[in-house]
Amino acid sequence: MLVVALGLSAASCYGDLFDLSYVFDSSSYGSGTVVTGAFTGTANGDLITNISNTALFFDGGYLGPIFYSENYEDTGPAVVSFDGLQNDFVFAGTSGYMFLSVTGVPNVDAVLALNFVDSGVVALGELNPNNWKVVDVSTSSVPDGDANTLILLGLGITSLACVRRWKSGTRRLPGGA
Repeated sequence: MLVVALGLSAASCYGDLFDLSYVFDSSSYGSGTVVTGAFTGTANGDLITNISNTALFFDGGYLGPIFYSENYEDTGPAVVSFDGLQNDFVFAGTSGYMFLSVTGVPNVDAVLALNFVDSGVVALGELNPNNWKVVDVSTSSVPDGDANTLILLGLGITSLACVRRWKSGTRRLPGGA
């Protein structure tokens, strides 16, 4: 039972590296603009909080690190959701750009990409969830620490059972070998 509880808690909340991408579609001003980036955060269900180390690219051009990260109402931390339907963030960079996505807030449902230095508004539109993608790249390649602990615990218990069987006089491996 303890192993099951540890496994469930390990799957529900962790800090990881995330990649994001959004393509403004034909119904948007700035159709075809692509925003990509990466950030670290804590996932719990569909929401990602505790966001930090954010970097963004507009149409492949790196726009520097984020110096400001907040929710749209400026009342708390930024929130990103895997499906985009609960986004509430404003990211502002050091080189005069901004990327925001707000959904689920009364009277607001938008995605906006700005570049004040070069050309002003880059793209603006209503969020299309089909064009929104957030991927947890940390867990896809390396198991989190809790999963490693459970694996090592299982190997340790199996090893103890083998040693006990060996000492009891049954000098064969489990499984009949």
